Amino acid sequence: MPLFTPAVFSALAAALLIHFICIKKGIIFNFSTERTTTSRTKKYILDASEEQQIRHYRELYFKLQNLEDYPEILSLAREELVKLLCESFSSEKPLETGTSILDIETYNRQELETFVSARNEDILRQYQYYVERRASGHGPELFSTRYGAEQWLNRNAPLKFVDGAWLGHIHRITTPFALRGVTKMAWQVLSEELGDGDLEKNHVHIYRNLLRDIGSNIPDGDSIDFIDSHTGMDDISTWKAAVTQLLVSLFPNEFLPEILGFNLHFEQLTLETLKATRELPLFGISAYYFLLHISIDNADSGHTAMALGAISSYMSLVKGTEGEPASLEIWKRIQAGYILSRSVNSSDQLRTEPGRNSPSTEHAAKVLSIFQLKARASKEIHCTSKVRIGQQTLQEWLSPDSMDAEPLAMNILDSLANATPWVRRNNSNGSLLIRELSWGGKMFGAFTDTEVKHVRNWIDSLNPAASTSWQSLHRHWHRQSFPSPADQDPALHHPAFPPPEPSLEAFESTVHAFVPRPPLQKSNIHPSDIISLWFSPACLLENTISTPFKTSTLLSSHIVCLLRAEYGFMPEPSGVAGMDEQLRGTSYYPSLVDLGIEIARRYHLPEPKCLKDTLGGEHGTSTHAQKFAYSMLRWAMQPVRNAGLLLGLSRASLDFETWVTGPGELLDTRATNALRRITDRKVACFELCLQELIHDECQYREFLKGYGLGRAELEEALKESC
Repeated sequence: MPLFTPAVFSALAAALLIHFICIKKGIIFNFSTERTTTSRTKKYILDASEEQQIRHYRELYFKLQNLEDYPEILSLAREELVKLLCESFSSEKPLETGTSILDIETYNRQELETFVSARNEDILRQYQYYVERRASGHGPELFSTRYGAEQWLNRNAPLKFVDGAWLGHIHRITTPFALRGVTKMAWQVLSEELGDGDLEKNHVHIYRNLLRDIGSNIPDGDSIDFIDSHTGMDDISTWKAAVTQLLVSLFPNEFLPEILGFNLHFEQLTLETLKATRELPLFGISAYYFLLHISIDNADSGHTAMALGAISSYMSLVKGTEGEPASLEIWKRIQAGYILSRSVNSSDQLRTEPGRNSPSTEHAAKVLSIFQLKARASKEIHCTSKVRIGQQTLQEWLSPDSMDAEPLAMNILDSLANATPWVRRNNSNGSLLIRELSWGGKMFGAFTDTEVKHVRNWIDSLNPAASTSWQSLHRHWHRQSFPSPADQDPALHHPAFPPPEPSLEAFESTVHAFVPRPPLQKSNIHPSDIISLWFSPACLLENTISTPFKTSTLLSSHIVCLLRAEYGFMPEPSGVAGMDEQLRGTSYYPSLVDLGIEIARRYHLPEPKCLKDTLGGEHGTSTHAQKFAYSMLRWAMQPVRNAGLLLGLSRASLDFETWVTGPGELLDTRATNALRRITDRKVACFELCLQELIHDECQYREFLKGYGLGRAELEEALKESC
């Protein structure tokens, strides 16, 4: 066996990258292998409230990964997402001036890049302090025994098994066509998380192998056994962070700004990742998964840079089409997504130097201590008060159950910070709370002069930008609810689970092995009818990769390659494309949607702005092709149950795409050649898919059924339009 395998070489390269970055920042390495004998693995003992909370997150975790079996969860899922956005944004506490994204009041690319760069500098500075501590004799800080390291890896499994889920539902065919350039940039990040179609590079697959290497027998991440497992996965914050990833992209047409902001934060360097790359090898455990994230997420050409590019493109588009006021609101929503990611990833806590808390954190801690003491002393004094702070009465906030548990007690500060007129951020003199604590107020004398000063300091430390933004965002997020199944139009909404399609049991394939049918015959079909047939097949495979854990198979990897061809990406590189894709210059790689729009322009047809424009109503005057399009949209929302069928239908649509490349001048020469490149790539991908499907007799039969049905529908549609 060769000494330097590709994996070993890649790991060494990533390690050198860290070394180079740190040397550039003046960080000195001391690779001491000193170990301590006391494990710091935290033993979680949950009370009744925490048990209920973790059950809630586990249930969501399972159902969101198996959405086709639990479509009724969508309304609750949207409510949960809005709640998380509200909680995180309202409680945003900048550590000091310049450390909160809210300090960038209006979008400016240079300011945002400077902000991201400063955050990375902070992380590297923290890493420098860590390295110095290690060099002075301190032991590992994440874990100090191999058992502790194994438990830490197990405990993080819920999060690592949904790696990429925050982008899992973007770039659907229901995305407004004007936004597809933006969502394509973000989807490329998802593609790289999924290995660009190479299973060995798939991040979930890598983490699964890591767990197997340490002897962990954790069940499949999308299974009911996984959420019932008791193998150390008892950290509420980990489950909450994992569920947030599954939620944030679930409604991509409604929450695109929040998705882009979340993506920007999540793809940045973290101190925990840097520590893991140093500490895991001490106990004979591969750190390659974490090394990979340091290298692939870099801010120069990696995922951080790609996330910045997507935001820049989106903001330019919004400002150019909707104007300055709209761009201001969109920017606040991007900030909200960024803050959401920051709030649920507890390892992302920055300090300017070891042991030093930020001013706002210190003030909040002092005020919280004061409130807890006053609550014990006042007891039932406030029982008749009608004052409400946020969603609770003053009596409810001051109950022992609320004030004695620090995580719950912090909620009163978060709510009070946004309870105008009681608190006006950064303006203690204008705050009703201070007036009530002063001479003439109802609470004068309840707080000492020093205590009032602490409350003043806390109010004055609050970021004033958060309050104004909070009010408008709160109104926006609560403006609408998720439509009921009867109101869901699969040509407009994602996800959509309207009444199910009739069973296909009556349609059975008469063949037992796949043989491509003869090419479709040319007809006098009008270009407008081609539009009806062209766009909707793009829905067939896009939902098969929404759940990262379900992509960690060879078949799913081949489907990623199919989608990359359809979406207009360059052929899969041996390495990582990164920013090469966004900066490819004059290379012409249109998507199938781009080519459909080109057909409409070429024949002076109304240019479709979205999928709905290409289809008539689902009932009544719909053509045969349009009705079949709605059937495909329904089948596509059940990608597990209909896996073989969807692949067969997609293979039939490839025959139609090949037909368009023939004589007839539906596209100009340049576009026709680009379409041929797409169809050639898809032919090769389908051959690989069939090599996997042939091992599953049931799904293989469904593939044959789908292919036969798709060809029959295409031939009928072509005949109908003549």
